[in-house]
Amino acid sequence: MERSRGLDGGALKGIAAALMLTDHVGAILLPEVLALRCVGRLAFPIFAFFIAEGYAHTRDFGRYFRRLAILAVVSELPFNLENGVVFDPARQNVLFTFCLALLMLRGLEALGRERGFGRWAGCGLVLAAGFAAGELLRTDYGGWGVVTVALLYLCRDGRLARLWLLLAMAAVNGLGMGSLTMPVFGGEMPIQIFAVAALPVIWLYNGQAGPKGLRRAFYVFYPAHLLVLEGIRTLT
Repeated sequence: MERSRGLDGGALKGIAAALMLTDHVGAILLPEVLALRCVGRLAFPIFAFFIAEGYAHTRDFGRYFRRLAILAVVSELPFNLENGVVFDPARQNVLFTFCLALLMLRGLEALGRERGFGRWAGCGLVLAAGFAAGELLRTDYGGWGVVTVALLYLCRDGRLARLWLLLAMAAVNGLGMGSLTMPVFGGEMPIQIFAVAALPVIWLYNGQAGPKGLRRAFYVFYPAHLLVLEGIRTLT
């Protein structure tokens, strides 16, 4: 049987996991090496893309949401330890961002059945609510992270959609997310703009999910690698 071109879900998630690990090595162990954080900026859009894809193809939204919510709760302690505390109400891990995004997509889908001005006004309110929730709850990547999932969901098909996605991602990542900067031509550039480079990688996805066992392993990887990196920092 001829293999499909591009990357299946397992391969693409493997790339995202490697990028996330690179980012967190830079954040936890080598904060002085800014290049690691720049490379790591590509991880979030890829994982956000899979949240959008997961929502589009799930047969049981409730089960999908509960699984992600449970993992978010389990991952909160490792996430807090990364920041040097056991409990930190001021910051929540990225899986809570994705939970908010799923609720927002649910709302957008419900409003998609409406017609006329009410549909667009309602969708605008849902997007605003998702953004506000991410900001108020102080989830990782905040409201812009929630909106990123919506962009990846709404711009999944067609070349024109890809162009709009490219422009929107450049705006969101260049202006909205992240505070780390690097010197460029006498000025400062937010390193979050490197996240846009994840789009060509995402577009290599061939629509095949990949091995189920490998897919499930990624649910463990997020909290596990944070604990390992924090353990290394504690011992060194």
